[in-house]
Parts: sequence; structure tokens; C-alpha cells
Amino acid sequence: MKSKKRLENELKQFDYNNAKLKLTFGVLVVVFLCTFLIIIATFTELSFSSHKLPVEAILHPIRFLTQTDKPLLFMLGYQYIPQVPVILFIAALLGGRFGFLSVFLYILAGLTYFPVFALGGGWRYIFEYNFGYILAFLPSVAIGGKILANSISFKKALKAAFFGVLIIHFIGVLYTTIIVVWHHDSFELFMDMVAIQSGIKIIYDFIFSVFAIMVARPIKRVLWLAMG
Repeated sequence: MKSKKRLENELKQFDYNNAKLKLTFGVLVVVFLCTFLIIIATFTELSFSSHKLPVEAILHPIRFLTQTDKPLLFMLGYQYIPQVPVILFIAALLGGRFGFLSVFLYILAGLTYFPVFALGGGWRYIFEYNFGYILAFLPSVAIGGKILANSISFKKALKAAFFGVLIIHFIGVLYTTIIVVWHHDSFELFMDMVAIQSGIKIIYDFIFSVFAIMVARPIKRVLWLAMG
């Protein structure tokens, strides 16, 4: 009975302050679990589909409407990889310092020939167009963890998601630009790469990141018993 009451008091006193986390066995276990979670997210696809008005219908509406053999709307499919929301989830769960460690272990594993990246692994992966997005996970989780250090509220979740997603896509596009220039690739290829890696994905990243951060709040409360 006393132990139950003590447990309830510990949960009430917990204020989600990431600065209180110390390097313990429990923290290390959660760090490795979060690294494994990034790997799972890398190879997880969420499929979405929606209706889209064809471009021809917008540019030439009268001509398009007279062509009865064409549907007015068609289905647009989209495959989403939830890596970015997982990074912000880790930032909320572990904070900037230990979140950084978890992401660093993921990148280190990928650069040492473990096939944990989407296109494999190995040190040569640094020459891939999308490596900048992976590298940007480090500052994103650090800044996101700092924003969420003292409390996890909806307002802070919006702020952390905004800056976390912005950092990833900014560095990702910048890195892609460098690789394109290095390879002397065409501008069309650059635009295609940016459209695939960013584009509408930014919106999905932001929405799911806010949700992931809020989900991390009750999970962190429970895991505090192991980490704290």
C-alpha cells in the first residue's frame, strides 16, 4: 500500500523536465529502443490517397469539360515515411542530449555498413542526395528537445514541430543542392529530388510531428519510472 502511494506521489511530482534525466541503465535502454524505432520508421510506408483536379482542367476548363472521355477528378496516391515525426517524438521523450545520442547511434550504424538507411548503408552514403535530411536529424532533435525541456504543451509541440521540421528540410535541400552541383546534374533533377524529399511531405511532417510529440507526453510519464 505504501509503495503504491509512493509511486503515485512520484508520478505527481514529475514535471517532464528533461534536464533531470541522468545517464542510467534505464535511460540507455530507452535510447537504444528509440534508435531501433528510427530504423522501423525508415522502412515503414503510410499510404494516402486523395482526389486531385487535373492541371489541364485548371488551365483550359472549357476544352477539358467538352472532353467527356476524361474524368474530372483522379486519385492521387502518396507514400509517407514517418521518420521526422519519430525524431520529434524522441526529442520529446528523451530531451535534446539523449535524443541526440539516439539519433547519432542510428547515423553511426548506417555509416558503418549496417543497412539501416532507406538505400542501404556504408560511408559512401554521404554522397547520396538525401543524406542531408538524415544528418539534419541531429540539430532537429537537439533543438526540439530544448524547446520541450521544461514541459510538453500543445503550444510547445507546435513550436518544436515547426522548427524541427524546418531545420530538417532546410539542411536537406541545402545538402541536395551541394550534391547536385558536385555531380553537375541538371536543374530538373534537383527539382525532382526536392519535390520528392520535401514538397507536400513538409505538411505531413509537421502534422504528424505535433501528434507524435503529444503522444510522447503520457509515454514519457510512464517511462520516467525507468529513466528517472
